[in-house]
Amino acid sequence: MKKTFIIILLFLLLIILIPNAIANELEAKNIIKECKFSSSGGRNYGMLSDNRFRFHFSTNKAKNSFLEITAKEDIHSLYIMWQDLPGEWLLQENVNGEWFDIEAYGKKGFLHEFVEVPAKKHIRILNNSGKAKALSIFEMEIYGEGELPKTVQIWEEAPNKCDILVLVAHPDDEYIFMGGLIPSYLDKGKSVMVSYLTHGVPLRRFELLNGLWHCSLKNYPVIGNFADVFRKNAKGTYATWGKEKSQNFVANIIRQHRPEVVVTHDINGEYGHGAHKAAADIAINAVKIAEDNNFVSEFSPWQTKKLYLHLGENNTIKLDWEEPLNSYDGKTALQVAAEAYQFHESQHGGRQDYKGRTFFFKVEVDGMFDSELFSLVHTRVGEDINKNDFLENID
Repeated sequence: MKKTFIIILLFLLLIILIPNAIANELEAKNIIKECKFSSSGGRNYGMLSDNRFRFHFSTNKAKNSFLEITAKEDIHSLYIMWQDLPGEWLLQENVNGEWFDIEAYGKKGFLHEFVEVPAKKHIRILNNSGKAKALSIFEMEIYGEGELPKTVQIWEEAPNKCDILVLVAHPDDEYIFMGGLIPSYLDKGKSVMVSYLTHGVPLRRFELLNGLWHCSLKNYPVIGNFADVFRKNAKGTYATWGKEKSQNFVANIIRQHRPEVVVTHDINGEYGHGAHKAAADIAINAVKIAEDNNFVSEFSPWQTKKLYLHLGENNTIKLDWEEPLNSYDGKTALQVAAEAYQFHESQHGGRQDYKGRTFFFKVEVDGMFDSELFSLVHTRVGEDINKNDFLENID
């Protein structure tokens, strides 16, 4: 009897352990620690894998700047988190001391770039932009054969047609003020894209991509390059950004990606931020400009069906970010958004408004910055009746 029990126990252990062993065997290993590096003027290669995201590795600034990688086993993929976009670059392989091109990359402008490598041990990244550029990298992961971790970001180009465009002034505004919008509508199978007017320092672009990926957004965002300034009102912000320039920028985004609905900031700037006020004013005007046949653009006119501003008092709707989501293992949209906000580590301190008041932000509903409350300020499909869905009245 005892012998039979032991045999059964061993059999059960095998049932448990064999699938895990197979899974571990299939999982790709990050082999960067086992690789050797050389470059054009670069040092401190440990910065490529130190998980210290406020620091980055960089080569010298040259037309032929390069980073060379030698591995003991075949390299099957690279995951590069650029500190700054190098422009076009070449992936090359070394064969008997000579370099041969494998493929050109960098044309899509993805700061977090995934690259498949055809099983090579000796490769290099070569600046091919035609300009003197440094190869500046926050972090890099180098994988052998196998299944990649889910944290490896394989971005897709933003679609030429989407259901909802989220327009925000800064990285992290998409969670603090828009709450669970992104995970909630992705869970519904809708196409969501995000556009930022500013990004500040390069670290914030790194944070915003990690946050969006955590939400399971695969469409690469539009990241504007307007200066991150704090002004009392939209007029002051426009003085730096340029009113026509910023409104045309968003009008072109609307034409290119053809959203059914645009969602953006409070016209009063939530806590009075001039860039938030400007974002709301830009959206109101850009929706009109995008449908104007007299506006000259490489993209065709587009009529946005609805525009919502955060908060407001008239034509308001109340979303529900606290419903469990099937796509996120039963987590609520609010929980997923709060987790995504944690990637914005550089912004977790208090922030002051122009009156000197300090705010410590978090992702929440109700309260002063209720992320479930929005107002309909433009519609081509009639007023909302149920008042709980951005896509109400849209087929």
